[in-house]
Amino acid sequence: MSGRYSKAAKGSIRLTGKVAGQDFVREIPVELPETETDHDVLATLWGRRRIDDLVREELDSSQDQTARVKKQEEIAEVGLNFKLMTRYTSFVAIDEVVFYRN
Repeated sequence: MSGRYSKAAKGSIRLTGKVAGQDFVREIPVELPETETDHDVLATLWGRRRIDDLVREELDSSQDQTARVKKQEEIAEVGLNFKLMTRYTSFVAIDEVVFYRN
């Protein structure tokens, strides 16, 4: 399970379900900081999962041209925002180092 939040918060996540036919409830206390540079890779993980979800939604909307184009735009936007390659984005590496020959 993964998710994304937009501002700092404190609270709990409640998981409910069944385990071996028995009800299961687990409260998980969380404190979500404004920023956490130690976990920057999680943003990339979220972005990749979001793109995967959007690709599935794009495939599901294959009969509706308008919805499909909207999903393609969303995929490209997430790719650009998170610097991820998608079928609608690409990146070019540019070397900014100048070498002089004597």
